[in-house]
Amino acid sequence: MKNRQNTDEFFMSEAIGLAKKGIGLTSPNPSVGAVIVKDNKIIARGYHKKAGSPHAEIAALQNACMPVEGATMYVTLEPCSHFGRTPPCTEAIIKSGIRRVVVGEIDPNPLVNGKGIRFLRKNGVQVDICPNNDEIQSINCGFRKWIRTKKPYVILKVASSLDGRIADESGLSRYITSDQSRRFVHFIRFISDAVLVGAGTVKKDDPLLDYRLYKTDIRKMLTRVVLDGALSLNPDFRIFRDDGAMRILLTSHKAVNEKKALAERFAKKGVKVVSFKTHKKRIAIKDVLEYLGSINILYLLVEGGREVFTEFIDSCETDLFLQMIAPRLLGEGAVGFYKRCRTVRESMTNLMLKDVSCIDNDSLLFYFRKGSDVYRIDRIYREGQGY
Repeated sequence: MKNRQNTDEFFMSEAIGLAKKGIGLTSPNPSVGAVIVKDNKIIARGYHKKAGSPHAEIAALQNACMPVEGATMYVTLEPCSHFGRTPPCTEAIIKSGIRRVVVGEIDPNPLVNGKGIRFLRKNGVQVDICPNNDEIQSINCGFRKWIRTKKPYVILKVASSLDGRIADESGLSRYITSDQSRRFVHFIRFISDAVLVGAGTVKKDDPLLDYRLYKTDIRKMLTRVVLDGALSLNPDFRIFRDDGAMRILLTSHKAVNEKKALAERFAKKGVKVVSFKTHKKRIAIKDVLEYLGSINILYLLVEGGREVFTEFIDSCETDLFLQMIAPRLLGEGAVGFYKRCRTVRESMTNLMLKDVSCIDNDSLLFYFRKGSDVYRIDRIYREGQGY
């Protein structure tokens, strides 16, 4: 029994490695990997590459180098049993003659959620479930949250000095952390569906918000989102460039009504202008996340600046708070990442420190919201970089 468990864990780890190849590319679907094993040898591998393409199970069946009848399939997520963009995987598995399926996780999607496993068993396929695997949960934490709440998994990234400053007294904020840390941030952008900044950051830095420092042959469209309640920007900033990616400007009903001509300029440039009601001149972060979830954004990276950080922290909607700390001291007069004043009693958050790591000479602190899935971004990055 122990030997079988060890064998299952080994081959499931191979499937997990394949699933990681799809991270950031499959939304609104989960990232899934599958291997087919016969006579204790892998005869096929497959993973889900993007929404609308074959699921991992189908890709593996198509890639098999010999007949799969009597073989075992290891798949990180329960096979689907319903029609979506593609036919059910369970029917293909049964038709193929696969004898046993080992599942890494039950699909949280209510359309599946155990139905795939029951259908396979009903049709004579042995199904076993691997012990709870935190790697698999990490890979699909955004999918799991989105299925449950229809809101994206929020990663709030702060690059700061040792004394918690994100810009010096003059407002200069670029290059606080090392080159290697910035490459890591570009990797996080690549595996996210959208990146969000506030109007102040756009005015100060005129950022590109791309993933150019992360070297990959895969091209994906990273949605760029700007939170500008007053509609104070114009379409000429680089973040609004027309490069095929979706560009979204989030503003207020009042601003759109008062600046209709400007809103029309954005629209003519292909920027989607979305307006919200405000409370005390602020757009509710909950409303922002519900909107982004409605357009299939599963992973949202928030990169600043101070006003945006403060709103997201206070909203308690952040799933992962990543603080990247450089060995610098900027001192009094420099800009902190949190704006409001709080008493000691009021200052506690709902965040818990779960991991500490380092890149180059920078420290990485991973804080997670209580109840949120732990997202092992650092591990995924290091594995991909080969160190």
